[in-house]
Amino acid sequence: MANFSASDAAFAGFAFVRRQPQAVLIWTIVLLVISAGFSVLVTSRFAPVLGQLATVTPQSMQDPTKAMAIYRQVLPLYGDLFLFAIVFYPIVFSAMNRAVLRPKESAFGFFRLGPDELRQFGLMLSFIALGIVSYIAVLMVAIVLTLIVGAVTAASQSQALTAIAILTVPVIAMFGYLVFAVRFSLASAQTFATRKIDIFGSWALTKGRFWPIFGAYLLATILALIVTLLGYIIIFAVAAVTGGAGNMMNALTPATPTMGAIFTAPKIIQLVLGAILGAITWPVLMLPAPTIYKAVVGDGASASDVF
Repeated sequence: MANFSASDAAFAGFAFVRRQPQAVLIWTIVLLVISAGFSVLVTSRFAPVLGQLATVTPQSMQDPTKAMAIYRQVLPLYGDLFLFAIVFYPIVFSAMNRAVLRPKESAFGFFRLGPDELRQFGLMLSFIALGIVSYIAVLMVAIVLTLIVGAVTAASQSQALTAIAILTVPVIAMFGYLVFAVRFSLASAQTFATRKIDIFGSWALTKGRFWPIFGAYLLATILALIVTLLGYIIIFAVAAVTGGAGNMMNALTPATPTMGAIFTAPKIIQLVLGAILGAITWPVLMLPAPTIYKAVVGDGASASDVF
């Protein structure tokens, strides 16, 4: 199997934005519709409880009964967001894979509804199940390590050793998460290319390539953060000019969410610029993986799989 250029993979998103501005425009429209739809949903269904949350203080939340009562009212919102995510993001991942692996299928911004999306949906459910099992296993290991560390530090009575021990468990957990995230990162592209759900095939594809792949993702993430930072600077600047510097924050995050408070000029500008920003950061973050897969598989994939 062939190697790949980490820098080319990291900048694949920017190259795509330059080559396919029409796809970015379609993604912007989709994100704008979704953002506006969620604003209406939140305002119409959750305005009272969000108004309560806006007035909550640390002192008032010391009563656990009151805190649970408020958060229980918000749970349906998180349920809606979760259901939306597991349905929508398989479509997005399919579009990103299609943009790299089947670039001729560019109609409708690479969006489709078909077997590819269903396989990505199945892959996502598989990863959710795997994540739950992994979380339970990691939690058990963390408890055991914490008990061992606690016993050792209690016996030594060393503050330095205690501090090191306290930091060790989360550092190990974070490193383990990064390893698994990188090693499984090509599963979506491989499932798309081979037209069958493959969770563990990515482990073989990434063997011996962890650091270059990690470097590509890290660079892409840094680029996305820079783009996001610049984007929000523009959003806040435009909102300040439109709504006045003194009212900018109230316009963007109203304490009492109503239709009138949500769809003000600054908020509409924020929705539009936010959609543009999201449509640019999508490929920056998501295209490195299929780009790496295409380079790594090389001639090992059939023409119909890659093109």
